[in-house]
Amino acid sequence: MNGNSTVDGVRAVELFYRPIKNTDSGRVTFLQLQTRLNSPVMGTLMPADYLPVAQLSDRCVSIFKLAFVQLLQALGKFHEREVDVDWASVFMPARFLRQMEAPRVVADYCDKFGVKYERVCFELSPDVLDEADSTAADNVALMRRQGFHFLLTGFGTEGFKMLKTAEFKVDNIMLDGSVAQVLGKSDRYDTCVNSLLNFVFDLNAEVIADGITDDKQVKQLSGMQCLYYSGENAGKYIAERYVRNRNE
Repeated sequence: MNGNSTVDGVRAVELFYRPIKNTDSGRVTFLQLQTRLNSPVMGTLMPADYLPVAQLSDRCVSIFKLAFVQLLQALGKFHEREVDVDWASVFMPARFLRQMEAPRVVADYCDKFGVKYERVCFELSPDVLDEADSTAADNVALMRRQGFHFLLTGFGTEGFKMLKTAEFKVDNIMLDGSVAQVLGKSDRYDTCVNSLLNFVFDLNAEVIADGITDDKQVKQLSGMQCLYYSGENAGKYIAERYVRNRNE
């Protein structure tokens, strides 16, 4: 695979990163990656533009592999710049996750680029909860034992299958930004948010609250034992070349 061009005919992708911060220290703890697809005809496509169609075929797997390779290359550059983050994430489609060889494939790529498994987090969308058999969940468990991390997004949105999350034992669950919009609006709303957080804690996972806009919300999250947040207050998506250590 050529990490700088295409995979199986898929056009080049461009990666952007945003910080996920600690609510107590303000430290940039993780980086969340966004994969944008560059098309000569349609220009730059955001995930919402191409993923629904790409996930209907193996094209989403090709895009994932290309993004994964570019992430592994970027992690080497981040290390050189002394960018001190625990992990960086990349979206993994359910179509790839359900493949029996998935754990071996991702391990082989990390070994090839000399990246420790624990520096990689695989981001899963809520559609993974629709998997009919246990293959995907079993692969998550196996890859976590290898040292990889997993992040499940979309928690708190309408239609999210909360009870199914018990079958996918992930490290982190991202509270959707729509929930953050009600944080601090009233005691009743705050009680609801706190209940969602406690549900995740009972699954032995950490919450990352998305859509956080101000310091007051960060302080509230800290009081609710939510350790991590992303959104406007944490920072926007930026290109790889602009990622620097800003924790000093």
